[in-house]
Amino acid sequence: MAKCIRCGGSFLLHKKVKLQDAEICSKCFYELGFDKGYLLISNMYPYEKIKDGIDAYYENERKSEAIEAAKEKAIRSVSVGITNYGQERDLICTEEERAIFEELELMVDGMDLPAPLQLVRVSDNYVTAKIGDWDLARIKYTNRAKWILFPTLERSDAKHPIDDPSDVTDFEDIVAESVEHIVKYF
Repeated sequence: MAKCIRCGGSFLLHKKVKLQDAEICSKCFYELGFDKGYLLISNMYPYEKIKDGIDAYYENERKSEAIEAAKEKAIRSVSVGITNYGQERDLICTEEERAIFEELELMVDGMDLPAPLQLVRVSDNYVTAKIGDWDLARIKYTNRAKWILFPTLERSDAKHPIDDPSDVTDFEDIVAESVEHIVKYF
């Protein structure tokens, strides 16, 4: 026999009120603050939402609506910026950067490369000597910054300062190790 979800009593003495997920006696339903006007729509309410009374139900609903409105506002206020991260751009480089690339070409000449060495710009901040999708070296040579970095073996803050494009020959061992690494994982 069915019993009231709130008091556990049978429905012999009090009328059964159908909720969304349970049944409650009319006495308990009225004690929670609901009146006869709610009897027709009682099946809309799950017991968990009304168990603390009608005032608590509406307070929780207002809070839920406020939370949903805040979420909606937050979603609308989020903006997404699209960057050109990793996409090739027009190759604009200094003469010195091109000279450094040519020095690198001489160093890898005769090595068994899985793809040709190319000079590309995938960042606004430097040019890159690439073998396929792998960065062999990142190069910056301007009036304000002069460095080379070998990202397959080094962290991005391990930039080697250079004074002249020919200084790149000092890094012949790192170039050879980088090429070995690229060939191994290509």
